[in-house]
Amino acid sequence: MPCVRHFRSPGRYALILIAALCILVPSISRAAKPRKNVLFLNSYENGYSWSDTIVRGVKEQFSQSPYNVDLQVEYMDSKRHTSETMQSMLLGMFKYKFHNVHFDAIISSDNFAYDFLQNNARTAFPGVPVIFCGVNDLTEKGIQQRDLFSGVIENIDATDTIRLALRLRPETKKIVVIGNNDITSVAIRNQVNSALSYFKDRVGIAFWIHSSLDQLLARVVKLPKDTIIYFIPFYKDAHGQFYSAEEVLESIAAVSLAPIFSNWHFLLDHGIVGGRLLDGIQTGKMAAQKAMEIFEGKQPADIPVTTNFLGQYNFDYRQLQKFSIDQDSLPPASIIINEPYRFYALHQQIFWLIILSLVVLSGFSVLLILNILKRKRVEENLRQAEEKYHSIFENSALGIFRTSPEGRYLDVNPAMALMLGYDSPQTLIENVHNIPQELYVEPEKWSILTTSDASTEENINFENQYKRRDGSIISTNLHMRVFRDSEKNIKYFEGFAEDITKSEQARKALKASQQMLKLVLDNIPQLVSWKDRNFSYMGANTSFCSFFEIKDEGLILGKTDFDLMPNNKDALQAYDHDRKVIRSNQPEYHIEQTITMTSGKQVRLETTTVPLYDDNGQVVGVLSTSEDVTQRVNLERQLLQSQKMEAIGTLAGGIAHDFNNILTSIINSTELALMDIEKGTMTHQDMTRVLTASQRGSRLVKQILTFSRPSQEGFVSTNVSEVVKEAASLIKASLPGNIRVGEYIVDEKVLCQADPTQIHQIVMNLCTNSFQAMRPQGGELCILLSTEILAGTRAKVMEVAPGYYAKLVITDNGPGMTPEIMGKIFDH
Repeated sequence: MPCVRHFRSPGRYALILIAALCILVPSISRAAKPRKNVLFLNSYENGYSWSDTIVRGVKEQFSQSPYNVDLQVEYMDSKRHTSETMQSMLLGMFKYKFHNVHFDAIISSDNFAYDFLQNNARTAFPGVPVIFCGVNDLTEKGIQQRDLFSGVIENIDATDTIRLALRLRPETKKIVVIGNNDITSVAIRNQVNSALSYFKDRVGIAFWIHSSLDQLLARVVKLPKDTIIYFIPFYKDAHGQFYSAEEVLESIAAVSLAPIFSNWHFLLDHGIVGGRLLDGIQTGKMAAQKAMEIFEGKQPADIPVTTNFLGQYNFDYRQLQKFSIDQDSLPPASIIINEPYRFYALHQQIFWLIILSLVVLSGFSVLLILNILKRKRVEENLRQAEEKYHSIFENSALGIFRTSPEGRYLDVNPAMALMLGYDSPQTLIENVHNIPQELYVEPEKWSILTTSDASTEENINFENQYKRRDGSIISTNLHMRVFRDSEKNIKYFEGFAEDITKSEQARKALKASQQMLKLVLDNIPQLVSWKDRNFSYMGANTSFCSFFEIKDEGLILGKTDFDLMPNNKDALQAYDHDRKVIRSNQPEYHIEQTITMTSGKQVRLETTTVPLYDDNGQVVGVLSTSEDVTQRVNLERQLLQSQKMEAIGTLAGGIAHDFNNILTSIINSTELALMDIEKGTMTHQDMTRVLTASQRGSRLVKQILTFSRPSQEGFVSTNVSEVVKEAASLIKASLPGNIRVGEYIVDEKVLCQADPTQIHQIVMNLCTNSFQAMRPQGGELCILLSTEILAGTRAKVMEVAPGYYAKLVITDNGPGMTPEIMGKIFDH
């Protein structure tokens, strides 16, 4: 024990000397440092060890720099959110949040933030230099916008680490790489895959990427001892469950019989044996150093990109012991953690501490002299800083104030007085004695400040409405901070107020406008929808959702036409149409498309599609309006058929009238001639045949006239089943043997008011058409007569009155007919 005290006491004295020196160096000298604003875009969330160490390294480097750096850290949470929609939202948030903020530099960590800035830096932060770090799978030649970007490429030395692992474990037969599929992990995996190509002839290689944590542990526990695991920081498994990289690593190490190697320092002491490890703190320091070169006036293009930072060899003593790895086989200058404490190490530390103390004492006098010389300069800087603060306070557009806990103003700036309707700050202080009661529309909000707990956050933000001196109401955003004494009692409140009355009115007007737009969209019969550049739906009106039987409008978000339309051919046609509009940047009007619904019904839509633009005039999607024109098309088709039949009827009527006059003369002349010719003679027989043929022609003319002048003349009560059976019998007798006729005619009477001759002719015409179609190859002709009741929708669709109807169906298995021929089956 005396020996231990002997070694500790110099260190204790040295620490006292260092503390005294730090106290004597005036902290006020920091005020002389030039101020710089730096934005740090962190790809991941707060608490992720790797990126947190980078942030810590940046802060440490800046704290030792000649600049007073205001570092603002923004976390992009890319482990959970990487969609284009999220990137667009981040871009919009940054534009809004920093539209009045000037940054001297931007530092980004890891791939997601780097890619985001590559795409958006010139838009969101025009002219601001970018220093990146922690970016994987990148070469200096692959850096775009080099005039704006410089930084530190994360080149992990996976080749050296794997070569070292194989040397330490020569019995290895297989290397298993464990990771996942987020942006950074994929980039790292590309580097690891390139490194493993040197060893593929020596060992087997496997990548475990798409497993849940439970599945992964079940596989790891089965690995033999002649295996090496290479670990890529693992955050989200195949089931979408989020874990910290340390949590995943510790779970694997707990069940693994195989040693684990990696290339990241923050994983050390969590289960890896070690390797050539990249240190996040050192990475952050190098990025900060490049940012300071920007502060000194250098351009990013003139700052070399660091590509050869490979890290140091670090190992875990406990893992070396677990897998029986000799420390002598490790590379020289390797750092080993968790190693048992040795006495000579303590002695060495105290020795260097004493040396450091002597150096500090030697410089102490020099610092005191320099301090005296700097004091006047510091005092002058302080005076200038006070003038600057006073200028900001007096001229700020924000209302700045300080109040007592009892609710009285201690100090306000002119903007705050003007905001509340007072001529000067002094007038406001003298006339307002109880802020919550006299100024607050809701006095109870004052309790938000007075009831704040000393253990909670001291910065308080909330919206508040003030009553101005003239009685009008204004809305503000209050940002306040609570200051306490040594006993944790509230001393005063300090903060600023931002008048948002106009913006609040604009927001309400915008909301009312949006509601009116939605009301209009939801009450028009047209089908209205809008999509993004990926052809995914961003919204639709009520008519569109009802047409596609979607109950909730929110269910359409993110879907495509392939999700909504049962027929992929219809969806592909709509997709090609939208893509054409986006590529040509030109609208398409009145495009007709036939789609098949889930029920099998075909619907004809007339669609107009126009491009959608963002604030920069770039096409971001399409807006489509569609109208169901099925009924209109059917009516047009029926009108065309009716006009055609009317024309044919007019022509036939004219011909039949003239032909009837000719036949009348023939019949009259023949009858007169027969009266003068002796019966039984050949001449009488010939004239009789002439009369018979003329009378048959007369009946045919009557049918033509009936067609040309539709009427119910000649309609009688007719048993349709008898007429159809008679026609079927005639057809059977005239058809060749290779055509079979099937009759499916109801046994009971089917009575209706009709011309039996015309029904007979209809059946004969249809059967003749079937015979002509099947004559070359033969087939089966089916004649079916049944009864059916039409009511409701079916009667409405067929445009007849509800009631009891006869249904005549004639089918064959011939080659079929085109729609053009189908419209002419009754023309002959």
